[in-house]
Amino acid sequence: MGDDLDTDRLIEYCESTGSSAVASRLGYLLEEKDIEFHKEELKELIDTYTKLDPKQKGSVLNSEWKLYVKRDVR
Repeated sequence: MGDDLDTDRLIEYCESTGSSAVASRLGYLLEEKDIEFHKEELKELIDTYTKLDPKQKGSVLNSEWKLYVKRDVR
């Protein structure tokens, strides 16, 4: 799956939207799937905490990505 992804393009998209939530979710999911990407470049876009799934309850904070997660996505 990772071979087909243009992670630089995905990061450019995050930059263009200015969405911290999109950057958090993308970084977390790429890392969980062991896909190589420019982690620090993406982290610079994150300035707020968000949830992986906005409807989730009882989640745990992934402090690296400022993201509340409930389940394993592997």
